[in-house]
Amino acid sequence: MESRDQGLGAADSGSGVGCSDLRKRILLACLVGISVTPAMAKGDNVNEGQMSIDVRVYNYARVADGRLTQAERGAAEVFRAAEVGITWVNCQLPQDSRCSSPLDPTHVGVRILTDLGLTPSTTNRTMGYAVGDLASLSLRRVQADAAEFRVALESVLSPALAHEIGHLLLASQGHSSSGIMRARWRREDYERAPRGALRFTSRQAETIRTEIRRRTQNQTATESAATTRANGKVH
Repeated sequence: MESRDQGLGAADSGSGVGCSDLRKRILLACLVGISVTPAMAKGDNVNEGQMSIDVRVYNYARVADGRLTQAERGAAEVFRAAEVGITWVNCQLPQDSRCSSPLDPTHVGVRILTDLGLTPSTTNRTMGYAVGDLASLSLRRVQADAAEFRVALESVLSPALAHEIGHLLLASQGHSSSGIMRARWRREDYERAPRGALRFTSRQAETIRTEIRRRTQNQTATESAATTRANGKVH
């Protein structure tokens, strides 16, 4: 894709995920979040000693629970291979107290929509985009790829989730020539995914771990400073 910030491209029969402009960040920033935390044991997808993230998912498109769970497990495997643990928080709509906090430097988000609609930065084949701290996915495009390549819906949704979260955590929004951050995928990529075809490169994995560490340290420092100021006012 032409834009530096775009996700999976749609120039051929592969998956298409593009990124929108910064104006959407203002509109959407408070909707969903993914909490970045230091290495802690958090459920089945996190091993002791790993950096870890908690992902809030807003399933506006109402993907069946079983399919969404399978997709999340697959995406978690992609991050586990990068030595990053991931725990999913499936927010209950329209309100869920677990997902009510606004986005901040340690929170990014994923929402699954029926469709994305057309914008100057997307096309009819765009599967999703990642802007600032928020990623969005089109169920229509996921379904279309699943039908075109004759694979299960979760086989497309899983790497799409990992790809867009990858964009949110990588310092660069560019694409690689192989693996999960390729601009386009084909049927053989989906078929080989269980054998590790769709993974982060070693450099991308290191960048993600470094970014999680940086965000966590910055947030800790911010919270500490806020506590110090609050205590100063009390005394």
